[in-house]
Amino acid sequence: MLFFLLPVGVDYRTERLPIVTFSLMGSCVLIHLWSMILWFTSMDSYEWWLHTFWLAPATLKPYQFVTTLFVHADIFHLLGNMIYLFLFGACVEDLLGRGRFLFLYLLGGFLASFAHILMSPGHFNSPIPLGGASGAISTCMGAFLVLMPKSRIEFKYFGLVFLRPFGGEFYMPGWVVMSFWFLKDLFWAILGMFESRPSGGTAFAAHTGGFLFGLAAVATVRALIKSPGPTPEPEVVAPVAVKPGPMRVAVAPRAEASAAPDTRSIMVAQDNQEFGPYTREEVRRYLADGSIAAEAFFWREGMPEWRPVNEL
Repeated sequence: MLFFLLPVGVDYRTERLPIVTFSLMGSCVLIHLWSMILWFTSMDSYEWWLHTFWLAPATLKPYQFVTTLFVHADIFHLLGNMIYLFLFGACVEDLLGRGRFLFLYLLGGFLASFAHILMSPGHFNSPIPLGGASGAISTCMGAFLVLMPKSRIEFKYFGLVFLRPFGGEFYMPGWVVMSFWFLKDLFWAILGMFESRPSGGTAFAAHTGGFLFGLAAVATVRALIKSPGPTPEPEVVAPVAVKPGPMRVAVAPRAEASAAPDTRSIMVAQDNQEFGPYTREEVRRYLADGSIAAEAFFWREGMPEWRPVNEL
């Protein structure tokens, strides 16, 4: 009997081309092809490649914290990591932005490798080399869980039973998939801490370390952005009379015939229009019957600025 189960999709459509994710995937593929050429042509060259670019704690070189994220043991190791990088890396890159995503990816890979060293028997004396992008990809998965907790992940399965093929697909909530994956790796990482000597295999500690960092980093940043600072005391500002802008008379209400022309010296500004000239008594009467609003302004010759009409 054969059975395969693979995640193949996420119910999220990216709004921008995941250039960084594709670049990381392309780099991993090209470097693995280079390693295969070295393996087929010269074992000495392959040994040089292994000791130069893989991270061995006992002979650690600082640059190997980066190069170890781009090397893989075999084609299945590479394909598995690239599937997860494409599914979750593209979503996180789209939501965070390219620069922030690359920074998170590289820093998460560094901390994942460091977690592997701390949780492995022998620690910095271990001669077992570490290679693969899974620690950095685990960081993307932790970030994905915070950014898209309600997402669904599509799986396809296929296999053979007595030479009869079968297959299908189904969806699962993202938080269920991520929780199961993390708890499984955490169990094996803790179990590995009790081994008497370093051994090869899957770097479960790197997975758990990267996942926790991605989850904590994005959750912390989101909390800081959402949390409001102390509410400042409202600033009390005294009302200031505002001088209207330049206006021209459109239509002016007729003044009383009994008023002397030389007493009509008051102009009124209302609704971006000027009216007048009026006498003081006319302005007060128009205020009383609502023809002039209480918010209007008045001006007459000799005044430096317009004033609220209710001052009359």
